[in-house]
Amino acid sequence: FETFKQASEEAGWEVSHEAFLASMGLPRRNIPPKLAEVLGATFPATRVLDRSYELLESAVERHGPPLKGGVDEILDALGERRIPAIVATSTDAATARAYLDTTGLLQRFVGVVGGDEIERGKPDPDIFLHAAEKLETPPDRVIVFEDSMNGVRAGAAAGMRVIMIPDFIEPSAEIRAMAFAVVLSLHDAATQLDTLLA
Repeated sequence: FETFKQASEEAGWEVSHEAFLASMGLPRRNIPPKLAEVLGATFPATRVLDRSYELLESAVERHGPPLKGGVDEILDALGERRIPAIVATSTDAATARAYLDTTGLLQRFVGVVGGDEIERGKPDPDIFLHAAEKLETPPDRVIVFEDSMNGVRAGAAAGMRVIMIPDFIEPSAEIRAMAFAVVLSLHDAATQLDTLLA
């Protein structure tokens, strides 16, 4: 959000957190039309998005990608139960792999599915269905950990059990109804895993 805000200000626009959240979880190619829908056709969405990604890359190079608290705990808990984990992200697969490699997490996943590998991004279910195929697991046996509303919609549409860990915004009643559970953090997801898997 900070890089998006800075890029927007450089272009002469002030944007709200809500405008940013509307595009969260979407593949990169779908973000400009969503921003135009939310902010109007005169908003220079592609230019702002390109600049935002430049700023983001620079921040990641300086500080590394930020990690959600509890990520090691949840991966340990899944590993102890011999449950394979795969990343399904709207980010391009190569970028996601590079970020995961930088943090040392890449080898903890059996694969990565990126937004560039599917035709329709979240909230459509394609990315999760593709991930299930890679796992050779029926969709109803897959658990999705999500922080975006578009991701919850996609997981639910795929027929999967969705655990939401809210990030920037509290889930609406509609999203809560789609989710199997809403937990405060990955720490909580790890400690409640057996209940969530039941």
